[in-house]
Amino acid sequence: MVDQFITKFNQGATQLPQGVANITDLTLQNLLDSDAKLKSLFQNGVGFVQVTASLADAKRAMDKIEKCGDVFVTTSGDRKDPILGWITDNKILELARV
Repeated sequence: MVDQFITKFNQGATQLPQGVANITDLTLQNLLDSDAKLKSLFQNGVGFVQVTASLADAKRAMDKIEKCGDVFVTTSGDRKDPILGWITDNKILELARV
């Protein structure tokens, strides 16, 4: 979804939001403001872990939320903190292979 959001601006299909001069200035808030369904999905369908969490911690956070495919890393694991990283379900599967 994030990729699709950025791509539509990159291809010129959609005008950048007011106050955004360049595609590199887009924020997660711009994404949330663009679509109410996406906003609900991001508010209710993602997990959060603290910066010291392991990949196993991220997987446990993901498993607690139905249809969760993403976990965001913040300083304390609180959704109100700035996002420092992003872990997808695909990345967990890739790194979990032995």
